[in-house]
Amino acid sequence: MDYRKINSHIILLLIVSIVGLIIAMVGRLVVLDKGIDAGTANLTFLIILGMCGIAYLIILATLSHV
Repeated sequence: MDYRKINSHIILLLIVSIVGLIIAMVGRLVVLDKGIDAGTANLTFLIILGMCGIAYLIILATLSHV
């Protein structure tokens, strides 16, 4: 095994993480823009990140069976 090569799972994790952070940040800003308190906005941020984590696990499980 060549450890100098980038693992495909790491690339997938980085893509999902970056996209998830961007979507969660936009969702948090939308909630704050509607005048809802910061605690609810932070909770929205965490829920969206959790959903992106679940999406990553589903993609990983799907690709591992191929």
